[in-house]
Amino acid sequence: MTPCFLEQFICMAPEPLRHFGPSDRHDNGMVLLPRLIPLTYRVFFVFVIALALSAALIDQQTKEEFKDFLHKFKKEYRDPVEYAKRLAIFAKNRAAMIAHNHKFADETKEEFLKHLGLPPGPAPNMTNHRAISAADYFRKRPVKRDLVDWRAAGKVSSVKDQGGCGSCWTFSASAVVETCVAIATNTVPDASEQQYQDCLESKQCSPGGGWPSGALQFTIDQGQSLLQDYPYTKSDGQCHSTDTKLHVGSRIGGNGEGDLENMLQKGAVSVCLDASVLQSYGGGVIDADSSSETNHAVTVVALTNDCDGKADECWVVKNSWTNGWGEQGYFRVVKGKNSIGVANVVDTAIDCSMDGNNDGGNQGQYGPIEQIDRPGGDIQVGTASSAQDCQTQCYQNNDCTTWAFDSCGNTCWLKNGDLNAYQADCRVSGVITANRN
Repeated sequence: MTPCFLEQFICMAPEPLRHFGPSDRHDNGMVLLPRLIPLTYRVFFVFVIALALSAALIDQQTKEEFKDFLHKFKKEYRDPVEYAKRLAIFAKNRAAMIAHNHKFADETKEEFLKHLGLPPGPAPNMTNHRAISAADYFRKRPVKRDLVDWRAAGKVSSVKDQGGCGSCWTFSASAVVETCVAIATNTVPDASEQQYQDCLESKQCSPGGGWPSGALQFTIDQGQSLLQDYPYTKSDGQCHSTDTKLHVGSRIGGNGEGDLENMLQKGAVSVCLDASVLQSYGGGVIDADSSSETNHAVTVVALTNDCDGKADECWVVKNSWTNGWGEQGYFRVVKGKNSIGVANVVDTAIDCSMDGNNDGGNQGQYGPIEQIDRPGGDIQVGTASSAQDCQTQCYQNNDCTTWAFDSCGNTCWLKNGDLNAYQADCRVSGVITANRN
């Protein structure tokens, strides 16, 4: 405690307490309470110091909620001492309420950080983890921005629990894949986070560490196992594969709330943000400042106007800390100021499928949709909005037996012949198997 910190409060003290001489300080500069000062004044001085310390230790989220509280109930405290006193009381009461419904109320900050899991340093660029640029993708196929809720559409799996592992990135990526597959197949799968943890980055539960972009690229390259075949153990495991897998055609990557809003129209979006305020989050809409920190990965699943009057629109974000945390496992963040860095790093998946799903996924309306290319045999080259659209064009052309689609662009090739298949980035294709009338 330095004298300069205390002197801003001394001016508010009774007159005898305002005058200190050299004899009233230790050699290290600490202010001493003069022995001749009456006990009443000494008590006042200690009280002020306690209030100052209390105010300094209260987290930013609580301070913001206190401001909202004052505004809502039209209260005002002009006296700094009274303001600090009321803030301390508010913080204590708020903490007491959270303790009954907040799983991190009894944890230190160091313990809380174990529930995160992004590595230190900047996120991988587009070259490290190959992706379609959001700017390029939506320039070619603009989308209508609107409110959306993939939960209400039945395309989001239940909230999960990463436990004490630093595996948030695996849950964020899995949630994106699950919604992408659900949109394609009308079936919401449960993806294996354990496979990402065992096979990528540190390959450890704790401290863990990885990026959702790397997990999505893994699914593009190798496919992702189902949870039932590769369960989550909240511990270290051995990387392996299974027969039935989920597949991603391509990843779209970007940053900023504009990219996030565009991506959300296509499906759930992985976001990497600053989770500092989440340790004390108990519900409501977060309206904190923007942050450049990225220490936690979660998944945006909705854009809503149910924002408690804090903003016209706000993001609904799925976490991986059980449905007993926050708002049944979710939290809301205001849109428009990149609050807590909600759009620092954003990724989504497109053209997804699931092995063995005959109602969709790798089975389109007129035949299979496969993550391979079939070069040659072109009879017509055009554009399509999706792989299913390209397949439909082929079905409607009696000369077309095979088709291929550029999932990183919008080119659709209609083909004829028995063509060899090859693995290739940004390509899906198929053979028409449905009978033509």
